[in-house]
Amino acid sequence: MLIDETNLDAYYYTLLFPPFVCVKTEDDEIWITYALGAVLRAVIEWDISHIPLSATILAVSFNYHGIENSAENVAAITRFVTDQPSSLDCGTLYTQIHDNDVYQADWELQIGENQSFDLCPAVVSDLQAALGTRTWFALGFFLNIYCLGTFRFYSSRYGSAVPKPTLSVSYSLPGSFGTIID
Repeated sequence: MLIDETNLDAYYYTLLFPPFVCVKTEDDEIWITYALGAVLRAVIEWDISHIPLSATILAVSFNYHGIENSAENVAAITRFVTDQPSSLDCGTLYTQIHDNDVYQADWELQIGENQSFDLCPAVVSDLQAALGTRTWFALGFFLNIYCLGTFRFYSSRYGSAVPKPTLSVSYSLPGSFGTIID
């Protein structure tokens, strides 16, 4: 099942000097960067209400359209299992993107259309646990080593993104034979 219906996809930044304000930006692009004067982190929250409650999640990948990787680095992908990102204030969300448990610390953004990154078994477990208990699933993104550079990929607002930021979920249903990927 391809899940591209997002409740939220945005990046957040704070200045590294006073007044240390947090700013939410919803744009055609998602930025993740550590640059002179600012740190940008991102979050994507998907609506998972269309996954059958009886599904057994087998695998999850993150699909995107990459447009820049000047960081010569990897990004961390973090988890959200209790606080729904779209309900948090800017400063709390910005902090949680970095402070929540890290699913994976090795995402290297690739440039071009139809990019995909297989997510770890902990994502599969957390998505499975979310079925029937909430209607959202979210991932946070940040550069995990302070270096100058930027990751950019298209958001759900960019009309020509191939694909929009998407979760690809493979699952099976009781009594079915094989894997279902809608």
